[in-house]
Amino acid sequence: MAEKMIERTITPLICSHLGRGRVIVLYGPRRVGKTTVVRQILAEIPAEDQLYLNCNESD
Repeated sequence: MAEKMIERTITPLICSHLGRGRVIVLYGPRRVGKTTVVRQILAEIPAEDQLYLNCNESD
Protein backbone atom coordinates (compact mmCIF):
# COMPACT_ATOMS: atom_id res chain seq x y z
CA MET A 1 0.00 0.00 0.00
CA ALA A 2 1.38 3.43 -0.96
CA GLU A 3 1.96 5.76 1.94
CA LYS A 4 0.03 9.03 1.68
CA MET A 5 2.19 12.13 2.08
CA ILE A 6 1.05 14.77 4.53
CA GLU A 7 0.58 18.09 2.76
CA ARG A 8 2.99 20.56 4.34
CA THR A 9 1.82 24.16 4.41
CA ILE A 10 5.42 25.32 4.86
CA THR A 11 6.55 24.05 1.43
CA PRO A 12 4.99 26.87 -0.66
CA LEU A 13 6.32 29.43 1.81
CA ILE A 14 9.86 28.06 1.49
CA CYS A 15 9.58 27.99 -2.31
CA SER A 16 8.44 31.62 -2.36
CA HIS A 17 11.68 32.63 -0.62
CA LEU A 18 14.02 30.73 -2.94
CA GLY A 19 16.26 32.81 -5.15
CA ARG A 20 19.80 33.72 -6.01
CA GLY A 21 21.87 34.70 -3.04
CA ARG A 22 19.32 33.44 -0.53
CA VAL A 23 20.06 30.93 2.20
CA ILE A 24 17.21 29.03 3.81
CA VAL A 25 17.75 27.02 6.97
CA LEU A 26 15.14 24.45 7.92
CA TYR A 27 15.50 23.21 11.47
CA GLY A 28 13.34 21.59 14.11
CA PRO A 29 12.86 18.47 16.19
CA ARG A 30 13.74 15.05 14.84
CA ARG A 31 11.29 13.07 12.72
CA VAL A 32 8.91 15.89 11.83
CA GLY A 33 9.52 15.76 8.06
CA LYS A 34 12.29 18.32 7.44
CA THR A 35 14.25 16.04 5.11
CA THR A 36 11.09 15.06 3.23
CA VAL A 37 10.18 18.71 2.64
CA VAL A 38 13.71 19.52 1.45
CA ARG A 39 13.75 16.53 -0.92
CA GLN A 40 10.40 17.56 -2.40
CA ILE A 41 11.68 21.08 -3.02
CA LEU A 42 15.03 19.93 -4.41
CA ALA A 43 13.25 17.64 -6.88
CA GLU A 44 11.96 20.81 -8.58
CA ILE A 45 15.33 22.64 -8.71
CA PRO A 46 18.14 21.92 -11.20
CA ALA A 47 21.09 20.14 -9.53
CA GLU A 48 23.53 22.92 -10.48
CA ASP A 49 21.45 25.38 -8.43
CA GLN A 50 21.47 23.25 -5.27
CA LEU A 51 23.67 23.17 -2.20
CA TYR A 52 22.50 20.76 0.49
CA LEU A 53 24.30 20.58 3.82
CA ASN A 54 23.38 17.88 6.31
CA CYS A 55 24.28 19.20 9.75
CA ASN A 56 23.39 16.24 11.93
CA GLU A 57 25.44 16.09 15.07
CA SER A 58 27.95 13.26 15.22
CA ASP A 59 27.49 11.01 18.25
